[in-house]
Amino acid sequence: MAGRVAWSDDSTEFFLDICLEMKAGGLSKVNWDRIVSTLNVKSGKNFNIKQARNHWDDLRKRFKIWNEMELNWTGLTFDPITGCPVVEQDDRWNIFVNKYKGMLARFLRRPLPHLEKLRALFSGSFATSKWSFSPGLGGEQIGKENEESSYRNAAGRFQHSIATIGLYFKQVLEAMVHLSTVIIRPYQSLTVVPKKIGDSTKYWPYFKDCVGALDGTHINAVVSDDDGVAHRGRKGKKTWNVLAACSFDRLFTFINVGFEGSAHDITVWNHCLTVPKFRFPHPPPGKYYLVDSGYPNTVGYLSPIKEKDIRTHLPEFRNGPPPQGMLELFNYLHSSLRTTIERCFGQLKGRWKILTMMPQMDTKHQLAIMVATFTLHNFIRLHELDIPIDSGIEIEPRADYDLFNENRKAVMKEVQLNIAKEIWNVL
Repeated sequence: MAGRVAWSDDSTEFFLDICLEMKAGGLSKVNWDRIVSTLNVKSGKNFNIKQARNHWDDLRKRFKIWNEMELNWTGLTFDPITGCPVVEQDDRWNIFVNKYKGMLARFLRRPLPHLEKLRALFSGSFATSKWSFSPGLGGEQIGKENEESSYRNAAGRFQHSIATIGLYFKQVLEAMVHLSTVIIRPYQSLTVVPKKIGDSTKYWPYFKDCVGALDGTHINAVVSDDDGVAHRGRKGKKTWNVLAACSFDRLFTFINVGFEGSAHDITVWNHCLTVPKFRFPHPPPGKYYLVDSGYPNTVGYLSPIKEKDIRTHLPEFRNGPPPQGMLELFNYLHSSLRTTIERCFGQLKGRWKILTMMPQMDTKHQLAIMVATFTLHNFIRLHELDIPIDSGIEIEPRADYDLFNENRKAVMKEVQLNIAKEIWNVL
């Protein structure tokens, strides 16, 4: 019978050694047969393939959690005697512990066994925040630290390098990343009603508290097949998962690049909102971003109403009958307004073909190319709107660790239904 079994440290070490030996050949069914048969000889046990696969998945999950802890806790130290991590057990830590049902709390009592072998086996097999970058980092360049940036010195670097673009392409990219720190940000207070909403009988006053739209998109990644496992999303292509927020003037107010394509949109979103140095422009109290149905409906983030047989996306309405009932009418207007972010992505990729034909460059420069295109998009749009480039609003570093709180979801559900009723009663 293939139920759960107790794995001793010795059996686990045998298992890891065998997997590492066979890693180069891939873990096909044939290899699993060989792994299990070899394991049973070495351990004197009688494991089967399902038990071995379950143990593989469990070890990978534990290492992924440990790896996330190492990446997200700056200055993490370890007890010299026990080897256990030493962390300040604050609200952020407690939320992290709850996310993984207490597994992290066990690490405080006993470090992850066989760490180096797990690292050798699983590193690169799942998406991480290792390369995560947002312009809010200021002068920090992608993959290294640099001097503090400002509009004047960043512009100067750009003008100098653009003159010799054929010779100094990488310097141009570096200058554009510097410029992103002052160009990719809000250019209007998030407490002010956007003009697109205030001037529209279609959206006013229902969405008067909306500050913008937020969503993710995928951009082609160029990595080797060996390193590409974490980059392959549900469509099988190697990509980067990029998160962005925009205003209704079609200006990007926040971006994050660096997550591999297999990362879930919610993982990237949660990461960006819980890292203060990214300077995400959090919505003020009572305000919210529009998000699609893949994100939770929680305070600060308004999603469409998700009910059985209720349409949620604009193409469903365009290719079918008009909205039917109160809930679909809300979803229709919500989706119609939220498509601003889709238009921004479409314009970005249509204008900068390099995003669909990424050159053979290292990771750092692929991410810099992405940041550069977002920066140039805003540069052009600011010129079209006659908005001074250096008039962006400074965002204070802050984190939101409580996105999935059930009380917050209940509050936003009420907001969602109140807007739907108001639209239905008027229209």
